[in-house]
Amino acid sequence: MVVFAGNDPVTGRRTYLRETINGTAKAAHMRAEKALTKLLTKSTASVPPCRP
Repeated sequence: MVVFAGNDPVTGRRTYLRETINGTAKAAHMRAEKALTKLLTKSTASVPPCRP
């Protein structure tokens, strides 16, 4: 699972957060949903506010 976390302010390169979820069962799907929520929370916290 990969989530775009914005651009690095120093280098200008794109930054991604990654996490691997193993399995194919319903339990793996639930773990993936939780991981996605966690990654999205981290990505929005790491993105600096836009400059006017």
